[in-house]
Amino acid sequence: MQETGKRGNYILLGADSPVKQLLRNALEQAKPGEVRFVSAGQEPALTQEDSVFLFGCYGAAGEGADPRWFGELAGAILQVQQARPRRTLFVSDNMVYGKVFGAQRLLGETEIGYLSHTSAGEMAAHQMRTAEHLCSRLAREEGLAVKIVRADWEHIPAMCQSEEGSGTILNSILNILENGAAGEAYNLSGLTREGLARKNAECAKARSPLAPVTVLPDIGKAENYAAT
Repeated sequence: MQETGKRGNYILLGADSPVKQLLRNALEQAKPGEVRFVSAGQEPALTQEDSVFLFGCYGAAGEGADPRWFGELAGAILQVQQARPRRTLFVSDNMVYGKVFGAQRLLGETEIGYLSHTSAGEMAAHQMRTAEHLCSRLAREEGLAVKIVRADWEHIPAMCQSEEGSGTILNSILNILENGAAGEAYNLSGLTREGLARKNAECAKARSPLAPVTVLPDIGKAENYAAT
């Protein structure tokens, strides 16, 4: 997409993925002429008026990713650190929770579980978690206006197939971008709070006490910001 020449655009940086494309489509419908989609590895000129989205390696429905994604994301974060746009959102993933034990429950943003340091299959989750920590550190130590959405990409793509569902997800994301606290993470799901409660009860009945919990996010924190 060509740059519009307007200040205050929505700019999408980081790994190219179905998730990035999904959010691009929703933004272009809601904010026509204000979106700049930047392919991974490119270095656009950022301004202090821009709103920036940062994307990691994940994809809808479990697609794979180029292993170079973390270096590209780190470079994009450094661009944001230098340009200091007025607001930034890192779009993360539920994978950062890892394996959480105890009673089956909806997980709040601080309930981070176990990831194996020797498992190649969990490397992407480690890197996503590292990217979250970097964003939080820049917010705390350098005052960077960056927030984190930790999204349930198992259910969000299905919700976004309808115009109403896509608008609901986009509104939640934009409210966190605008009103969320810098350095904080916010859970987001394609299921309603009632739907999550029902699924949590079903998982509790079927689960062995020795198995990790099924990762289902508590979205109360994000809903409080959406209400503003």
